[in-house]
Amino acid sequence: MSPEGIQPIKLFYAYAREDESLHNELAKHLALLQRQGFIESWYDRQILPGMEWESEIEKHLTSARIIVLLISADFFFSDYCYSIEMERALQRHKLGEAWVLPIILRPVDWKKAPFAHIQCLPRDARPITMWSNQDEAFLSVAQGIRSLVDWLRAQPPPMKEQPKEEPLVEDPNTKERWLKEGNILFNAGNYEGALAAMDRTADRRRDIQANITAVDGKIETQDFDVFLCHHSTDKTTVKLIGELLKEKGLLPWLDEWELRPGFPWQSLLEEQIENIKAAAVFMGKNGIGPWQDQEIAAFLRQFIKRQCPVKPLKLPDVNTDDQLPRAIASK
Repeated sequence: MSPEGIQPIKLFYAYAREDESLHNELAKHLALLQRQGFIESWYDRQILPGMEWESEIEKHLTSARIIVLLISADFFFSDYCYSIEMERALQRHKLGEAWVLPIILRPVDWKKAPFAHIQCLPRDARPITMWSNQDEAFLSVAQGIRSLVDWLRAQPPPMKEQPKEEPLVEDPNTKERWLKEGNILFNAGNYEGALAAMDRTADRRRDIQANITAVDGKIETQDFDVFLCHHSTDKTTVKLIGELLKEKGLLPWLDEWELRPGFPWQSLLEEQIENIKAAAVFMGKNGIGPWQDQEIAAFLRQFIKRQCPVKPLKLPDVNTDDQLPRAIASK
């Protein structure tokens, strides 16, 4: 049973059979999350004899909130993994219906793959089999997944699925349901209602494309919406938040994403600070860390001087005794 009656977050594994042993090890490292009721994992070995395996996979792939892609040469070699599971997963990720999480199992050329824009695990996207202690690699993955689960649990809960025999009362806020509603109304002869439902589908698609186009344009002009100030130990969580901001059409400035070879991040931030509209200061379990650094404090004072918003934000595991930097506290 989940804490406080909260429903566990459904997690789907997509992997090649050749990587089953690595999948099993990852499952062990996520066992605590599962026992605590925070996640409910599913993979194809749970299909029972007599079940239609393809429809079972589609059902769980469509209902999962986190879709884990276990990446290796065998994953890319598998037509089903690459063309069916990954394509469907990325489609749901783009629509905001699910969160795709690539995990690099073994060395492979993945940096031009369709998911390359998504933050990967383990830390620094170093393949699990390349770690001298693979338990450390799986720990990095488990911590990243826990951070994502904590973030998702803080979001508004998804609408409950309605029975299939009542499709018209399903959550009207996704393009697939609007399109389904339009088809049902059209087949029933309600052409006016069908056109309205299909218009909503088109609007949703336009909104998503507009967000993607907006972020691409901001990247070209270096027009950043928010500076993400954080302790280095909270980087995995802050990266996940940064990815979510991009999905919403906002471009964050994060040191790891903006670093250029041979240039210190401080110099780069000095060049770009005039193009950043706000700052988010994250408080995590390890305190404020680099915020006390004089350079960071100076940047934050510049934001305040320009009357740009500076917002302190608590991460899920924050120590409430931590104090904000004086530059923010006096704002």
